[in-house]
Amino acid sequence: MILEFVKFKLKKDTKKEDFLKETRAIHDLFLKKQDGFISRKTAFSNNEYCFDLVEWEDMEKAKNAIKSFEIFEGGERWMNMIDIESVEMEHLEGVVTYNS
Repeated sequence: MILEFVKFKLKKDTKKEDFLKETRAIHDLFLKKQDGFISRKTAFSNNEYCFDLVEWEDMEKAKNAIKSFEIFEGGERWMNMIDIESVEMEHLEGVVTYNS
């Protein structure tokens, strides 16, 4: 399993509620249809950062989804809500999960 970790800030004029509505649309229209997609979590910190944690079956499928998103016409509105200069992305391997 691969964990895609993305940290970014929203643009100053973007409301969190609007961003989350668009995030849900991206999930429904694009992400959940991608081969290898397992799950996604979106969270906000107290210092204006947003975090996306996306689980993929493997690195190849994660990278293929990124390439597909670059040409996905429905992603433009969502991308325009993000401060692109603030984006940091990592793909983490060797993920271990512990549950209660």
